[in-house]
Amino acid sequence: MNNRGLSYAALGQFEEAIANFDAALAINPKFALVYNNRGISYSETNQLERAIDDYSEALRLNPEYVPAYTNRGITHGELGEITLAIEDYSRAIDLDPEHAQAYENRGELYRQQGKITEAEADAARAAELAGISGN
Repeated sequence: MNNRGLSYAALGQFEEAIANFDAALAINPKFALVYNNRGISYSETNQLERAIDDYSEALRLNPEYVPAYTNRGITHGELGEITLAIEDYSRAIDLDPEHAQAYENRGELYRQQGKITEAEADAARAAELAGISGN
């Protein structure tokens, strides 16, 4: 059911994806990956609070699940919850210090806050991890 949900999501058919993720969770309600995947579909259908709930449940089930921190950070950012988004990106980085997207996203939020030194440091680290040279 999870894989079928992913297929529907890849086609942009998010309501069908959510229905399949629901079915997967009915079979195994402790499958953190499915909560993360359903959260992505909720985000794509602008059900941001439901997405946050799913990412949070994924993290309750697996507190070291880096993609759920990143996805929840993105959604907090979309809701204007910048401090919470930065906290999620920071936790993702703590768990995976080579997670370029978390550095990039956190750096952008620091820039929005006017924290230029932090923003530039995160941007440089993201570029380094992505193999992009500043020269």
